[in-house]
Amino acid sequence: MNWESDELIGNFELMRWFVVWQILCAIGSYLQRKHLVDVTEIYNQLSREKTKKPEAFQAGYLVILLVLSLFWLLWTIAGEEFD
Repeated sequence: MNWESDELIGNFELMRWFVVWQILCAIGSYLQRKHLVDVTEIYNQLSREKTKKPEAFQAGYLVILLVLSLFWLLWTIAGEEFD
C-alpha cells in the first residue's frame, strides 16, 4: 500500500469515529431529555457580564481601525495622483 491509500483509510477512520461519537452524544442527550431545551433557557443560563467595558473597548478599537483604514486609503489614492 502506498501513502495515498493510508491517508484515505486514516481519514475514513477519523470521520467514522467522529460520526459514532456524535451519535452517542445525541443518544445521551435524548435520554436525559436535553434535546428539548428552548433557546430562551440557554440564553438565561449564560453568565451575563456585569459591566459593558469589554464591549466599549471593542467598539472603540473598531472605530479607530476604521478611521485609520480610511485615512490610509485616502492617503494612498492622493499619493498616486501626484506621482
